Amino acid sequence: MITAIAKVIAKPGMERLMNEVLISLAKETQENEQGCIKYTPYVSSENPLEVMIVGQYINEEALEAHRQSPHFQVVKEKLPEFVQEKDNDVLDGELLVHIYKELA
Repeated sequence: MITAIAKVIAKPGMERLMNEVLISLAKETQENEQGCIKYTPYVSSENPLEVMIVGQYINEEALEAHRQSPHFQVVKEKLPEFVQEKDNDVLDGELLVHIYKELA
C-alpha cells in the first residue's frame, strides 16, 4: 500500500472554494479510481486555511493513475487560484506530495 500526503493552505478568503474543490476531488477519486483505497482531505483544527490531503493506493501504478486522472488535472490547474505558495507543500505551482510505503 502507498500513502500520499500533501498539505495546502488557502489564500485568506478562499478556503471555502478550496474546500469545495478538494471535497469534489475526493469524491471523484474514490468513485472512479479502482486502485484508490481512500482519499480524504482533513482541515486543521488549529488553522481553518490549512488542509492535509491523505490518499491511499494499492500500489505506485494506482497513485500514478490518480496523478494523470482528468479530475486531478483540473484541480492541479486551479491550485494557484486559491492556494498560497508560502508555507505550503507547493513549489513553482506544483504540489509536493510526500509518499510513504507500508512497513509491514
